Amino acid sequence: MRKFSLIMLTFTLAFGFAVSATFVSCDDGSTSGNQGGTQGGGGTPTASYITDDQGLRYRRISIEDRYWVYSYSGTGGAVVIADTINGLPVTGINNRAFALKTSITSVTIPSSITYIGSEAFQGCYGLTSITIPAGVTSIADGAFDRCYFTSVTFLGNVRSIGYRSFYQCNFLTNFTLPASVTSIGGQAFYGCSRLANITIPVGVTSVGRAAFWNWGTSQTINVQGHANQASADAAWGDGWRADCNATIVYGQ
Repeated sequence: MRKFSLIMLTFTLAFGFAVSATFVSCDDGSTSGNQGGTQGGGGTPTASYITDDQGLRYRRISIEDRYWVYSYSGTGGAVVIADTINGLPVTGINNRAFALKTSITSVTIPSSITYIGSEAFQGCYGLTSITIPAGVTSIADGAFDRCYFTSVTFLGNVRSIGYRSFYQCNFLTNFTLPASVTSIGGQAFYGCSRLANITIPVGVTSVGRAAFWNWGTSQTINVQGHANQASADAAWGDGWRADCNATIVYGQ
């Protein structure tokens, strides 16, 4: 009998440890200890991560009761980002959330989005166009680096264009900087060889080095806020024109 009790005790301890390990692995980083939930309104508080049937993975920011698009693992095609998850708003797109997802052909970004992270769409060669919601006020570094879309539409008052944000967007032909823009990062439009012209709004106070690197003689940059090159260089430094062969028209 003493030998039998010892075996049972050992088995109980081992089983108890296994249950504990299984519970931790199911948590997946959540503070709530639950997984799952449904997209859209209703339901109970959910875990940190939810993946929908498109392969979009959302992460809950518990402190602020909102979700971000965390990553994407779907098969491509048209992707639609939800504006709410379980009644909570989806407000951001994580750094590199869609990076190198070349099979995506379109992404619908809801009006609830106010932040698009660094390199969020880097290398999304399949995108043909993108529309930036009104709530987004800055384009993070490398957000659309090497996207092959032809058109970008801003619905709101973007103020900041980040470093390499449209780097080597070689097929971009339809693009207008909003009048609200105040800063343009270095190499922001590096190699945008098919963009015939661009206008730098009067309110721009800084332009980073080589913002228009490798622009050719057939392209035109219109500068609204400065009457001549000396005035622009005094405000931004002459590095903004580095390796740029475009025609620059001042006071336009």
